[in-house]
Amino acid sequence: MLASALAAQTSNAHKVLQASGVPVGEKPGAAAAGRHLSCVVMGERALDVAEIAPDMPTDEQSDAGRPRVPAALLPNVYQHVRRLALAAHCALGCRGVSRTDFRWDGRLEEGTGGLICLAVNTQPGMTETSLVPEIAAHAGVSFGELVRWMVEDASLGR
Repeated sequence: MLASALAAQTSNAHKVLQASGVPVGEKPGAAAAGRHLSCVVMGERALDVAEIAPDMPTDEQSDAGRPRVPAALLPNVYQHVRRLALAAHCALGCRGVSRTDFRWDGRLEEGTGGLICLAVNTQPGMTETSLVPEIAAHAGVSFGELVRWMVEDASLGR
């Protein structure tokens, strides 16, 4: 609950993320350039990265705007997104499943120069057509396995 409250307060979440080495920024306007990427963390494991069309909401999909899973990225950028998503998940104290959204402007300074974290969603959509189940499925976790894991993980007394 505390992680969700912190993530919802963007300015405070950004301070925590930045202190943890996760580059942050604001959501770009419609005219802003950059690729919208999203990565799911399940427990202590970053799953795959999706690329989302700029005009598509991150928790809803249509046939015309389906995300690309996995995102077509250079391997170093792809792995950096996964590392940052896991770092953001941990920095905010998330449990269970989170989805972290990024913008990447394509720069390659030091391999991933233009990558910034926009937000960490601690309560992402969980219908069978939502982004989290789609990314999990690509990583080899079926919808049923994902839901079962989430219920079991939530029952752990930590």
